[in-house]
Amino acid sequence: MGSQPSSTGVTVLSADDPNQTVLGWACYEMTDEDRAERDSPEALEQMREQREALSPELEAYNTRHRAEVAPSGRVGWTCIEVLPQLWGRPWNNAAANFLRCLQPSCVRVAQGEITLDSRVWRVTVYVNANNTIRRIEQEVEVGLVGFRNGQDASNYLERDDDSLMDPQPSFAVNPRAIRRMTLSSGDEPDAEELRRRDQEDLDRHNYMFR
Repeated sequence: MGSQPSSTGVTVLSADDPNQTVLGWACYEMTDEDRAERDSPEALEQMREQREALSPELEAYNTRHRAEVAPSGRVGWTCIEVLPQLWGRPWNNAAANFLRCLQPSCVRVAQGEITLDSRVWRVTVYVNANNTIRRIEQEVEVGLVGFRNGQDASNYLERDDDSLMDPQPSFAVNPRAIRRMTLSSGDEPDAEELRRRDQEDLDRHNYMFR
């Protein structure tokens, strides 16, 4: 208690058998003190100044030819909406042609639920029951100059400037996972009950986005 994972990364652990590779997770924690320092008024004001400044290395972009992209000292991850020109149009070969301009690492097309794993540069095409594109999103890597994390970057794109100056919550809730728990008696719900709850969630999701 009193700390939260601020980032995770995969680390490879050596195995006794050279023909086997063992994968493990490395978790970096942020303490209450770290979070308080990050969200202090002074730190948030300093980040605001960084966002509004024009760094000297950006001057190299003022060219008629080309310039290499300046490296970012810190990076984060978020999801952005892309190719709005295709929204409302059929998902077909013509629409798929334009996914190449995003240089995706992989693609998925979904009507309802999706897995909540993270794959940078993945493109997700959301369609309705008529195979019409509702929206397209891509998981991306962004620089963090003036941002605490990818959530700040997402808020900036949504013009939610107030959130950029507010402390961030220290927890996340998975409502579907909570619905799968029986808290009153402490007993695990049976398989039939879990299927019923999952179907209710799926029906609710499809109703919202049909």
